[in-house]
Order: sequence, then C-alpha cells, then structure tokens
Amino acid sequence: GWVNRPGYFLAPEFLRARWPNWKKSTCCDPESWRRVERVFYDLSLVLQIPGIPLSTVSDRTQDCGDKMPWVHAAKSEHRRLKSGEEFDIKIASLFRFFLVNYFHFRPRLFNREAIVSNFLLGKKVAVIGMGVSGRSVLKMASKLGAETYASDLAPPQQLLLDKSIASHIKPEHCFQQNDPKWQDILGTMDWIVLSPGIPTDIFFLQKARARSVPIVNEIELACRLVKGPIIAVTWTNGKTTTVSMIGEMAGRFLKHVFVGGNIGLPLAEAVLERTDYDLIVLELSSFQLESMQQFHHNVAAILNLSANHGERYSRIEDYAAAKFLITKNMSPKQDFLIYNKDYAPYITGVLQSKLSASALSMSCLEDYKLELKANYDLSKFKPPGEHNLFNLFVAVQCLAALQLNNKKVIQEVINNFPGVPNLIEYVENQSGHV
Repeated sequence: GWVNRPGYFLAPEFLRARWPNWKKSTCCDPESWRRVERVFYDLSLVLQIPGIPLSTVSDRTQDCGDKMPWVHAAKSEHRRLKSGEEFDIKIASLFRFFLVNYFHFRPRLFNREAIVSNFLLGKKVAVIGMGVSGRSVLKMASKLGAETYASDLAPPQQLLLDKSIASHIKPEHCFQQNDPKWQDILGTMDWIVLSPGIPTDIFFLQKARARSVPIVNEIELACRLVKGPIIAVTWTNGKTTTVSMIGEMAGRFLKHVFVGGNIGLPLAEAVLERTDYDLIVLELSSFQLESMQQFHHNVAAILNLSANHGERYSRIEDYAAAKFLITKNMSPKQDFLIYNKDYAPYITGVLQSKLSASALSMSCLEDYKLELKANYDLSKFKPPGEHNLFNLFVAVQCLAALQLNNKKVIQEVINNFPGVPNLIEYVENQSGHV
C-alpha cells in the first residue's frame, strides 16, 4: 500500500530510458521514491530484465529499511543467483504483478524458462561477420548481459560508424578479421558465433577449436533461448516458397508464429520480443547447418538437391552431407522427417537413424495433386508451375505432422497466397493474361 498514496512523482531518467513503458507513479514523497528506485533496480538485476547488466549490481537496498519486504527478497534472490541456484518463481511472479498492475510495464524476457536459460549472462561472446544476422546476435547477446566482441572484413573504425553495432560493443572489442591479435582473443571466448558465409574451418579459429570454445551460428544460439515447436526446411530450390506458405497457414490460426532463419527477420532479433512461440518456422542453408550443435526441431523437410555453392563444396556429396545435418539431433520416436527418396544416400541415412519419415519424389507429383484435390480446391492457387504444387503439398505435410492441419485456413492460403516477392509472384490478371 505504500506506493498507492496521493501525489505523483516522475520516474528517474535512467528508469525511463530502460523501461520506455514506465508511466507516472503514485508515491508519497521523493525519499520514498528513491527507495522504490533502489528496490526495483536490484530486483530487476536479480530477475535479469534485459538492458541492466548484472555486473553493475551493488547492495543498494541496505538503507531501505523494513518498510519494504522487497529488500530482503532482492538480497536473498541475488545471493541464490550468484551461488548458481535457481531463482524463486514466487518472487518473480510477485514482481511481475507489481510492475504490470501499478506501472503498466510489460517486461519482455519474463518467463521462468527464459530467465533460467539465460546462459549468456556475464559470458564473453564473439560475433564474426557483421551482416544482418551478426548484428542481431550482437544486440541479443549485449541485451542479455554478455561481454561482446565483434569482427568483420571491414576495419573497426568503419564498423563503429554503424549505430546498430556501436551501441552494443566497446570500441576496444571491435577487430578486423585479419588482425593478428584476433586469433588469440577468440581463444579466450565462452562462445563464438559465425555468420553463415564463414566456413567453420577458417584459419583464425584454430586456437578457439584447440581450447574447445563452442563455435555456433545465430540460429543455434537463439534457439536455446526460445520455446515452441520448430519446423526446419532445407533443400536447393523451393525452400523459401515452402517456408512462406507454412508461415502464412500457421499465422492464420496460431497467435505467435515466427518465420525466418535464412530469410526475413533473424531469430536473435525475435528473442528480444518474446521467448515463447506457438510455432517457429525456419529456412536453413547448408552453411547454417554446418555449425549446429544442439539445435533440435520437431519436423524437418529436405527435398530436391542439385549442385550449388561450388565455392564451398567441391563435390555434390559434400553439399548433400551438409544438408543432411538437419537430422542430427532429431528423435526417432518424437520427431518427423520429410525427405527426397530420389537421392540414395538420404534413404541410407534415414534407415540408419530410424527416424519416423515420409519419402517424397517429384516423379509422384500426380499422386500428391490427387491427394490435395481430394481435400482442397486448387483452382485459385496462383504460384505457377508444377513445382509449386509440390511445395504446397510439403507445406501441408509439415503442418499435419504437428496436427496443425486446419483445412479452412489452408484453403484460404491456397486462394490468396501470391508467391514470394522477388521470385515468381502473382500480380494481376488483365484480359485473361496473368
């Protein structure tokens, strides 16, 4: 009741900067407000709310007195956190209730699973390659309390001109990839995150590999911080269209759906918005699959295969092996694979892994079309070409594997899906000409 008294007092500047949704709050006097500020600050550290590094914590609640039971809770939970114990979910729930109901604050990373699994807090994380995914993972790691390092082919002075990089890293932690010191620094990291285009056997990772530093990519790291079933898709041609159709279908009857990976928004960016999803749909390249370690998904699709990325794979067998890494952590009893039965090594791999699987082939397209027509009206399906009917069939099969086969919604997508922008996309029909 001590905050629900007459008089308004504006939140301090540092609180407004970190919590933009903070509103005017009721408080009896400035001194009481300063106590509120201290309690909130320490509790937010305990509960790992993004934007406030744990390294800045100090015992600032000692002079708040017994008027605030929060003080003892904050101290207790801070001690438990530092000793490696799990935090008290009751305290977290009470803190959330207080913030939401009195100050209309909507905390982001605020569920038990996400907080407990914030393994980046206080760790050294090096991000190699400052493309879209690299900048996103740098931001995510920084927000989650990691000490960030970054490198790129461009010199540090040029990188630091980009605010999306400079705001999440100390200038002295930014390096050019050919800097002789960079290889030694990488050997001291807790995590190294590679951008997709950088091979895992590149020379400057030698010391890091010798010291068993985990070398992963953005998807691998971000997936450890989110909850929800995952559909992963990889093959040479058609994966973007298929992933987009799955996302369109699922997004019409599920509330929280993420679609991305090798297309669209990086998953690391989405982690900062929420950590629990009804469905995550990922397009994965062979480059991304090479640096996966514990990444696990519930449904995977790996279909057509043709020679590609000759700069990385001298033989198609090497390219195919990288693609088949999508099955690496799948469970034979719980997960489901859709694969191309026209490629013999895939058949062998599936038999050896004993995965629950469905074997498809473009040579059986007429059968798949009959199955689609038995359940849906295809007369309004806009993307041209037989291959897009195959992509549609795969999209429906992926959702069916998770019991997400909502026929009404799928029919709506069949009627309205125009195709993927910048590929072959339906625009309009003029005088009978598409």
